Amino acid sequence: MMPFLVCQRQIFHVLRVERLDPPGTGQAYSLGRKLFVLDQGPQTVQSVITEICEDLRRSLKSRLRDVGPGSEHSRKGHDVARGYSYLQTMTATARRELVSPASRNAVRSLATSLTVRIVSELWENQGFAPIPPEELKYQDPGQRRTEFMLYAEGVDWSDPDHVRRALLVFEDFLRKYDEETYQWRHESSSTPDAWREDIRVRLERDGLVLDGSGKITWSAPPVLARDLSTLNDPSGIFVELERIRRDLTTDPHGAIGAAKQLIEATAKTALRELGVAIDKNAALPALVNTVQKALKLDAGSAPDGPDGSKAVKKILSGSVNIAVGVAELRNQGFGSGHGMASAPSGLGVRHARLTVNAAVTWCELILDTLADPAAPWRRGRG
Repeated sequence: MMPFLVCQRQIFHVLRVERLDPPGTGQAYSLGRKLFVLDQGPQTVQSVITEICEDLRRSLKSRLRDVGPGSEHSRKGHDVARGYSYLQTMTATARRELVSPASRNAVRSLATSLTVRIVSELWENQGFAPIPPEELKYQDPGQRRTEFMLYAEGVDWSDPDHVRRALLVFEDFLRKYDEETYQWRHESSSTPDAWREDIRVRLERDGLVLDGSGKITWSAPPVLARDLSTLNDPSGIFVELERIRRDLTTDPHGAIGAAKQLIEATAKTALRELGVAIDKNAALPALVNTVQKALKLDAGSAPDGPDGSKAVKKILSGSVNIAVGVAELRNQGFGSGHGMASAPSGLGVRHARLTVNAAVTWCELILDTLADPAAPWRRGRG
């Protein structure tokens, strides 16, 4: 997730567009009150940003519709469009980065002992390309570190696939640095491998493990390894994924509650992408049935091919039970979100992991079907 001060600065930049409001609307005041919550602690930042983004999105989109050649606000159209562009950027960057700047900087320091050609080759071997030099905000007199950053800034550090390939780059950097500097490190230092320990500690804080052979793996893999960049607004899904990541091994109740909310967020996101009206009062089972019917994943649909087979229908029927089961477990007091007269006992990490994995299975089914260009639900749609 982007640093708190950057969040606040970008939000206030967008709020400056509120000068377009007619006097007395109170829009800026109400949003300003929500901004005050950001001072209460970093734990609430992402959920508050999501709420602010939704308010701003509605407000700015409405005014974008009003801005036209004959509109009294036409001279301000550029400011509105620019504000909405900032909003989209802010929403996208609110996604949690899977590898911290601290870890990236530690690997970047290794570039000092390599050539510019080697630095670029290590990135390009995994399919990465540099950003244009004029777009790089990083300033450093070191040419090799700058070369590293030209590639690192082109990585989406919140995208599991990008991160998977970037970690392979990091492994190659560690191996190459060790080869190039082995002799002088052992001749000139009493702690020739201190650099590796520093990187290991930083990676560990990101949930990554650097083993003795130089391989980097996740101690707990990302919950949902899917590219959500094609969705108009995946922020609701990202919020719940962040809660699951935070609570899975430390707060089983919280993780189970977030698993149920992940299903709900995924269902609503998919329905919005499909242009299907969302009943705000619908219970989770109704939401699940609605989205599966819209995607032709319900028992009543009979498309050709494997999607219409009895075996697949049985699996799809089971997927509904999975989603409903997660909701029932949470509603029975084993997840956050409900006050109980007596706290439930015996709940452990294995129960949370079971529930989260079940929720992710359903969400992956929905998101994969939504993204599949050959999925049955696309037939007959303009």
